[in-house]
Amino acid sequence: MEVLGVAAFIKLGLSIQGSWLLLILCLLGAVGVAFYAYRYTIPPVTKSLRRALMALRAAALVLLVLLLFQPILSITRSYFQKPTIAVLVDNSASMTIRDNQHTRAEIVLSLLQHPAFEHLQKFNNLRFFTFADHLYSLKKIHPDSLQFNFEGTDIHSALVEAKQKLLNEYLAGVVLLTDGIYNVGENPLFLAQSYGLPIFIVGIGDSQEKKDVLIARVLTNEVVYAQNKVPVEVVISSYGYDGMKIPLSLKYHNQVVDSKLITLVGNYQEQKVRLTFVPQQEGFQKYVLEIPKLKGEFTTLNNKHSFFVKVLKSKIRVLLLAGAPSADLKFIKRILEDDKDIELTVRTQKKGGGFYERNIEDNWTGKDYEVIFFLGFPRWPVDKITRNFLTKQLLKKNKPVFFLQGPNLNIEELKNFQDALPFTIGTAPGKPREVSLQPTVQGEQFPLIRLQDDFAGSLALWKVLPPVSTFLRNFNPRPESQVLVVVDPKQSKLPNTDSFRKPLILARTPGKHKELALLFYNVWRWDLMMWGVNKTNEALVKFLNRSIRWLTTPEEIKLVKIQTDKLIYRNGEVVHFLGQVYTP
Repeated sequence: MEVLGVAAFIKLGLSIQGSWLLLILCLLGAVGVAFYAYRYTIPPVTKSLRRALMALRAAALVLLVLLLFQPILSITRSYFQKPTIAVLVDNSASMTIRDNQHTRAEIVLSLLQHPAFEHLQKFNNLRFFTFADHLYSLKKIHPDSLQFNFEGTDIHSALVEAKQKLLNEYLAGVVLLTDGIYNVGENPLFLAQSYGLPIFIVGIGDSQEKKDVLIARVLTNEVVYAQNKVPVEVVISSYGYDGMKIPLSLKYHNQVVDSKLITLVGNYQEQKVRLTFVPQQEGFQKYVLEIPKLKGEFTTLNNKHSFFVKVLKSKIRVLLLAGAPSADLKFIKRILEDDKDIELTVRTQKKGGGFYERNIEDNWTGKDYEVIFFLGFPRWPVDKITRNFLTKQLLKKNKPVFFLQGPNLNIEELKNFQDALPFTIGTAPGKPREVSLQPTVQGEQFPLIRLQDDFAGSLALWKVLPPVSTFLRNFNPRPESQVLVVVDPKQSKLPNTDSFRKPLILARTPGKHKELALLFYNVWRWDLMMWGVNKTNEALVKFLNRSIRWLTTPEEIKLVKIQTDKLIYRNGEVVHFLGQVYTP
């Protein structure tokens, strides 16, 4: 039989425990005993009845003998499937480069028409794919299906996706037709070493190195502040121009804002160059890095690189209200004061009213702040002036709020501001527990939780953070709040059930402002204790700085909101639109 190109064969088999000869003798003996027993009957019966009784006795004895020999009937179904060969064709723009008389694209099209592929298909199932920045399946390869206009090339992801798409087939190998140039994703060499399947690479193009200078990578902040100097780290790679000096320019609206003269080292060694710019106004701004065209250069397509930055106000005014002096206050205050983009005002409650800070202006309640930071606040009753000020800032002006729990919160006083918080306040006080943290699936993709660009490295960093203190039953997230981090019951030595996966970090965006809550304290451990295990305070510094910036980045809420998933796209790259509709 033939099903979906897979041949299937069925084989039946019968086996017993013991000798077949002994089985036959026992069966004959069973029939003989039945015949002997019913030759004559007392009292005599009719001939037909005697034969019926003889047959029943013989059948019973035969069945008993068969059971004693334990017969086994086996049905074997064998499938014979052709092996599958994945053919991956590079569809990127670099394939249009001309080597001698032909372009690389022409060479690929010629190879795909070669009789070798027809011969290969007689004994294998060929699955064709094209790839650039993504992998695309093709039922059948055709010249019209290859445009060679994608600027991104990710060989690593193409190999991974091809293997995943063919999981249900007998994948025997991969044929890779490419010029080997990749500018997106990881180095495919390391993947090939652990791929588990043979990869047959058909190199396209001239293997001789070409004279070229290119901008390999650019690193800068996506969110910056007006009137502040912003660094841009540029990685330059070159070949064939050893010792040549060339200018690297950074332009805004075709005006050079910074440039440096660099001496090329060649041999495709990477050189890091730092430029700077000072944005003047708020909003999205486009900058262009440019290297001049050199004589004899192979291509100039990689001599330019564009990037966007979002420019915010020059200084973020943060009001930090602490319920009492604490280690958390000491460490957080130092980190925020070290951030040149933050203007910090601190007020620490003291028993009996007032604040500890002296010799400073008394008109702090007359200022406007971008973020209100509650650090274990309030602990003591809040005076009327401060309460009115906070009510105006949080409930009327809807200022962003950053809440960090403390050990001695005044719950009744906090209820005056609970409408500005991403949680509701429960009645049961609970007891403090030492707990470890675990990002949720939703939190893993949230910008505040991604403490490192590497996804795995970010999760690993959360796992090594020291435990914090929390009250397991005090607060409950609002329905519209995002739960970013929860208690890790296993690491916290708690029952491994959902009831103990209490929320620890919440985020909410009710309209145009934002709210963030950390339902724990003793975050100073993420600084001091990390140094004791040969780590740094990177996690706490990044989390605090990114939190302040996330809170102050406005969310424009419209009834119909359509946006793309990225700001910059390469030629030929798929553009994904995200649509959101709100009911007024």
